Amino acid sequence: MLKTTLSSAAILLAAATTGWAQEAGDAIAERAPILEALPDAAKEKLPPVTEFVGGQAPGQLLATDLLGLTVHAGGTAIGTIDNVLMAESGRPLFVVVDLGEYLKAEKRIAFAFESLGYEASSDDIRLVASIDPATLNEAPAFTSLADEMAQNDGQSLTEDEAESKPVEPLAPSN
Repeated sequence: MLKTTLSSAAILLAAATTGWAQEAGDAIAERAPILEALPDAAKEKLPPVTEFVGGQAPGQLLATDLLGLTVHAGGTAIGTIDNVLMAESGRPLFVVVDLGEYLKAEKRIAFAFESLGYEASSDDIRLVASIDPATLNEAPAFTSLADEMAQNDGQSLTEDEAESKPVEPLAPSN
């Protein structure tokens, strides 16, 4: 009986470990474009860490605080923060906004992080962007490297192909 129980436990453990390993592999593959953009510490001399911060100061936001927040432009809600596009240095470059919920458009756009501001009250944060909502239909749709790879069935585009790829305009929403 004990031998059967131990054998069953070993089989369950092996199955669980295999599933976990597959999930870990999937997570690494999903992040491959991100990891490829980071400097290889073995090949490049990284600058030394010289400054530390002990905590978040009032008026500072974490990137995770931004995810899911609504962006307003011209007094109108235009979409929610879907992601933040970072430079190799770690500096935020662009904010990715999903227009779907508010403009009924299956489209994400990205614009300069510096164009995003916020107004804070004691119980709310309101993100604001200096964008004319009428121009959102002309904005190119944002596609991440992972999205591009999925669309191309694992084959990534060359830089020339990515730059020349036409962006289909979005029909105006009612």
